[in-house]
Amino acid sequence: MLTQERVKELFDYEDGHLIRKTDEAYNAQSGDTVGYVSNCGYLRVNVDGKKYLVHRVIFLMHNGYLPKVVDHVDRDRLNNNIDNLRDSSYAMNNCNKLKRKNCSSIYIGVTWDKDLCKWRASCGINQKFIHLGVFTDEKKAAIARDKFIKSRPELKLRILNFP
Repeated sequence: MLTQERVKELFDYEDGHLIRKTDEAYNAQSGDTVGYVSNCGYLRVNVDGKKYLVHRVIFLMHNGYLPKVVDHVDRDRLNNNIDNLRDSSYAMNNCNKLKRKNCSSIYIGVTWDKDLCKWRASCGINQKFIHLGVFTDEKKAAIARDKFIKSRPELKLRILNFP
């Protein structure tokens, strides 16, 4: 198991990057920035023969523990600045995702209902789907979703269509 002590023994931190302190890794020198981009778009690093996500290693280095989920606040998978990383739940992390490309609406939480020929506003909270209404106007549906989120203090970290 990776520990804060081991991470601090191997790496320095500088502006969102891990810098190798030692030459003990294969094909690496001290002073090198570590990490390679994996096929899922995150930086990874090998430590003692095991692969780790760089943002998790940085979080451990600064906080002394590893939560189940480390979320990138700005949703940039390569921005591993410690100010951009937060302890998160799976639900909060899912709410911080970018809008999927194959959606019918340009707004988050808004979809086209073919049967009603209207825009449907919805929100997922704690694995529950909340229907917020149907609207003839796409933007009004997005405004309704944002209004609902703003009215719920526990949802303040969720993505809004209109800040």
